[in-house]
Amino acid sequence: MIAFSDASESNLHLQRLQEVCLQTNVPISWVVFADDDPVMLRRLAGALQRESAVILPIPQALWEADGDLLKDAILWLIKERRIANLALVGNSSAGVPVSDPFVTGLSEPRETTEELFTQVQRAQRLKAQVENHFARQIHSLLAVPEIDLAVDGGVLRMHALYYRDESGVFAAYDPLTSSFRVLVR
Repeated sequence: MIAFSDASESNLHLQRLQEVCLQTNVPISWVVFADDDPVMLRRLAGALQRESAVILPIPQALWEADGDLLKDAILWLIKERRIANLALVGNSSAGVPVSDPFVTGLSEPRETTEELFTQVQRAQRLKAQVENHFARQIHSLLAVPEIDLAVDGGVLRMHALYYRDESGVFAAYDPLTSSFRVLVR
């Protein structure tokens, strides 16, 4: 039995998913929960153009907001829609402060080499933290018994993709090895 932690009326992820699923009269083969980066979303839409797919842009920061909203939407997919393919697509810029001078390119023009090196190190640490956070989000969803059972039983194929916005490359995340593999364009 699948239990829902919140009523669907209070779960905006689930409401949006239900609305989209009800609007279509063809079977949906892919449901994609993706960070709301416009460039990444265009690339995803292009890659899925020949598929029957639903892409739900949800800021990655909200994947775990208010507890179990994303988990409950996935459980609804398993129980009610029997979706075969689920993709969770994170983004390396999720969580990067837009005001960061290194990220925006507004750093001082006369910085010393040491100051620039320090900024590069800080940006790399921040990107690594965001990547690790994405991995924890995937593992957290796979720790839900109903989701784990659906994946292990072959009922649901869950794909974890990570968009590296600095290079425009997608990487597949393998939760079994806790590793990222760059996908060729």
